Amino acid sequence: MHLLHNDTPVDISHPGVISMSKSLIRLTEVLCRTGYSKASIYRLIRQGRFPVQVKIGPRSVAFIESEVDEWINQRIEESRSDGLSKDGDSHE
Repeated sequence: MHLLHNDTPVDISHPGVISMSKSLIRLTEVLCRTGYSKASIYRLIRQGRFPVQVKIGPRSVAFIESEVDEWINQRIEESRSDGLSKDGDSHE
């Protein structure tokens, strides 16, 4: 893996393909970022509505940071688009 001038990771085994970093974050960080409780996160996972954790040890799990970030961005987008009509005006 090499970095472009702007520190974007590039997979040189596939020229021209830019890949996202696969950083892992622990549950405590997920709770801080989402504002949800542990029980709520695991309920969303069971419902297929939150990224599934990755086993990193016999008794340890983590989450893929980019997947959590994407989930958060989707919630923001949904929230902002819910109050707008097709022409961009508020429903109020």
